[in-house]
Amino acid sequence: MNIFHRIVFASFLEEEEKIKKVFRHPFLFLFKRVLFCLILWGSLTFLVWFFVPYINGIPIWWFVVAFLVFKVFSAFFFWYINAILMTTESLLFIDWPRVFERRFQRLDFSQLDTVTVEKIGVNSFFLNFGTLVFQKIGGDLIRIEKVNAPNWVARRIERFREQRLDEKNFTEESALKDLISQLVQTHVKSNGQPEREEFTSKPLKKERKKEQSFKQKPRFEEQNIEIEKSFDDEGGIEIDLDERD
Repeated sequence: MNIFHRIVFASFLEEEEKIKKVFRHPFLFLFKRVLFCLILWGSLTFLVWFFVPYINGIPIWWFVVAFLVFKVFSAFFFWYINAILMTTESLLFIDWPRVFERRFQRLDFSQLDTVTVEKIGVNSFFLNFGTLVFQKIGGDLIRIEKVNAPNWVARRIERFREQRLDEKNFTEESALKDLISQLVQTHVKSNGQPEREEFTSKPLKKERKKEQSFKQKPRFEEQNIEIEKSFDDEGGIEIDLDERD
């Protein structure tokens, strides 16, 4: 923010608020107004100087020249002051049509929803000016007419808005993390470290015993068989197998 911005817009800014960009009406409109003042009041100055240069020794044409300078300066001043300010905090819409009539409106970036551009007429397309429509989240609209290079202005505002919102979210997340860490440290100081549960090895031992019993289990069950033998009448041997449990 240069010194001239700081002086002219000081009454509109809050503490520690800085101007990032200023958007105005096309300079062609100022040039037309200044040219009209130069032609009109310059011709009047010449006529006064030619016909009535002095009255009682006082140069009258000097007063006409002073009034001409005032008109040119006032045209430049009102072109300069009627602008859209993109600051580090929000958007400022300044409307100052006359000396004792001043209005301005502030729009925070968190309340801004979309920025649209309207170009109507041949002059707006060839001279590259148009109307910017700022839509709030609540649905209200702010219309600024005859803005120079409206498409470029809309892109700059939207990019800066996204950047500021990202920085704000990052700052809030960092503050939240710091707050949580401070709460944890305060809790540890007052109550001490939390006790951890001890895990016994009993379940593991039971599982190992089951595995070992499963491994040691025989594949076939043992059977007790009792053998009885006796001699028949012919002198042979008869064998009887009796299965016992």
